[in-house]
Amino acid sequence: MNSTNPEAGDNIKQRERRMRRVRLWMGFYAGFIGLFTFFSVAGNSRFEKYHKLDVSRLVIAGAGFGVALVSFIQHFKTSGDGSEAKKE
Repeated sequence: MNSTNPEAGDNIKQRERRMRRVRLWMGFYAGFIGLFTFFSVAGNSRFEKYHKLDVSRLVIAGAGFGVALVSFIQHFKTSGDGSEAKKE
């Protein structure tokens, strides 16, 4: 924090909290899209009937799960007790 302008430190903390919330909701949204896409493809009766579109939808589902996983890891990695901030 800047000793001449303590409000600048508060703005940075608010921005960090907002970005953590955005990452969390982005993870939920990507996971939901991945789940929805996977179940729509999994609803087909036979595996032999899968077409290129179905395979691309499975790839999109996997990408959604990947984005969700990375987002959750980043969220819980940065949501520690703030011990780094206390050291400064």
